[in-house]
Amino acid sequence: PEKRAWLYENYHPLFIMRHRMSKQADAILGMYLHNDLFTEEEIRRNYDFYQEVTLHHSSLSTCIFGIVACDIGYLDEAYKYFSQSARMDLDDYHNNFYAGIHAANMAGTWQAIVNGFAGVRCQNGVLKFKPTIPKEWKEYAFRLKFKGALLEVRITKDKAEFTLLEGGEISFTVRGKEVVLKSGETYTYQLN
Repeated sequence: PEKRAWLYENYHPLFIMRHRMSKQADAILGMYLHNDLFTEEEIRRNYDFYQEVTLHHSSLSTCIFGIVACDIGYLDEAYKYFSQSARMDLDDYHNNFYAGIHAANMAGTWQAIVNGFAGVRCQNGVLKFKPTIPKEWKEYAFRLKFKGALLEVRITKDKAEFTLLEGGEISFTVRGKEVVLKSGETYTYQLN
């Protein structure tokens, strides 16, 4: 177990190929990018399988696992992966910080918040939200531009608030409920 993190560096490829392991789970990435093509049960089964065999030797692996963990309701695991992603360079998880920062992982950490915890997706031209909040947080907020509209999103333990800051009108869904906002309006969705 203590050498599992360094299998690719310590063992011959033929040894590695005889074992069930993956550097990063591209199947999980595909399910994140195209989650509308899979049932939640299909995503959960694949996540559970790859959870056991993935080594996370890619700096982009933990943020993607965290996003998909949110999608299937594994919020504790999602937060664990988010934390690993956010602290990758600070804690030098891959022992290569000397070579420079993992900039793509930093973007992946942002995606873990927006696409993971807030559940933001754009599918078939429709902006969708499935907001959650880690039990460790009191709130989080972000802004995003969609079709020329600037939307501010603030999520607390009790509610998700959506405020249209710029743009004439925006439509989106929150957990399947359609919302239309005009400039300056706020929509509140109760989480509990």
